[in-house]
Amino acid sequence: MSSVEISRLTADIQTLVGAARWDALAQTAAQLQQRCPNAAPGHYWMGVADLRRGRLFASIRELRRALQLADTPGYHLMLAEAYLFLNQRQFFHEEIAAVLTRAPEQPGAQYLIGLYYYLVESNWEKAVGHFQQELAHDPNHFQAMCFLGLCYQLRGQNDQAEATFLNAVKTVDREKIESDQPFQLLASLYLDGSRAADALPYARRAVALSPRSAKNRFVLGKAAWGMGDQVTAVGALQAAAELDPTLPDPHYLLVRIYRARGEEAKARQEVNLFKMCKELYGTQ
Repeated sequence: MSSVEISRLTADIQTLVGAARWDALAQTAAQLQQRCPNAAPGHYWMGVADLRRGRLFASIRELRRALQLADTPGYHLMLAEAYLFLNQRQFFHEEIAAVLTRAPEQPGAQYLIGLYYYLVESNWEKAVGHFQQELAHDPNHFQAMCFLGLCYQLRGQNDQAEATFLNAVKTVDREKIESDQPFQLLASLYLDGSRAADALPYARRAVALSPRSAKNRFVLGKAAWGMGDQVTAVGALQAAAELDPTLPDPHYLLVRIYRARGEEAKARQEVNLFKMCKELYGTQ
């Protein structure tokens, strides 16, 4: 491939990654593999696309192939992430060790280690330290901010959690990153503190960014109900239940709304749906 073609493909790939267009990224990676079958980037980007689409075993195959062709810290880091989500602890640690041996300051490494302690070990104290280290290297790493805020929240440090989520919101706005995560987390924090008025605008932003998220719809419904907007609340909660039929929480809140409105038949229907979700899927 010519240098012009490589530059164009690189720009296309960065655009697709930034927009989280994983199917399109897979198509571009397939074209790259076809053009350059023995070059690592095609396999790496296919591995990334597979990982983001939840195809973990396919992702690992592609990333291993990429590493056979080019042993780089970034490739090891992505493979470590795949092992993290498969709960393969030994392989995760091996890949992280490979990253840190080759590049102790590798961007994203401390975030991923923090994520491991948060998701796998439930060790908030250790997770906090790693998220803070990542932010010391990259102050715009909004995912590290989000999980750091969650750690603060779990430790009962709600003021610090709020400040951290607000910083994440400002970061994605400033950097023009289309992520609903900071808005949903901040809205949920405010709702936990019975601050529906503060939660509502962030819940609306989360839905606008990711309208097919059941969690976003539920948070919006809860915030709207807290503000007395029954029409918005019912619509959002019904949408949440439709988007994810395994969630019991939307049905529970709909029971309360319908009973408050004197619509007992609808309330009984939601009670039955709530019980069914709990029996079939357990606590979410």
